[in-house]
Amino acid sequence: GGSDDKSRPAEPAAGPGKKFRAKDITIRGGKIHLSVQGLGGKAAVVPLPDIHLQNIGNDEEGVPLAKLSREILRPMLKAAIESGGKALADVGKGATEAVKDAAGEAGKAVEGIKNLFKKK
Repeated sequence: GGSDDKSRPAEPAAGPGKKFRAKDITIRGGKIHLSVQGLGGKAAVVPLPDIHLQNIGNDEEGVPLAKLSREILRPMLKAAIESGGKALADVGKGATEAVKDAAGEAGKAVEGIKNLFKKK
């Protein structure tokens, strides 16, 4: 038995690959789902701002799909980080207020218990 190279799939030809141009891209209605376990598992759906991109690859002979994807995903990721950070700060403020309220209620409960044992 000899080996037969005909059974192996043909390798794609090496070359520049397809190039893409994007004249106008608008992404609307984006949302991220944010959950913070350290703050009692509070979750929120955080809206993303609209993202408008223009002329990707138009000043060149187009860009490879990887670069086009990067140019689209980069502002989406930036918006997600900024929006998520703001939402975390808001959740953190709410958690801080909840802790303060709980501490105040606990203090009232301790005073109430102390009053039960006071000599009259």
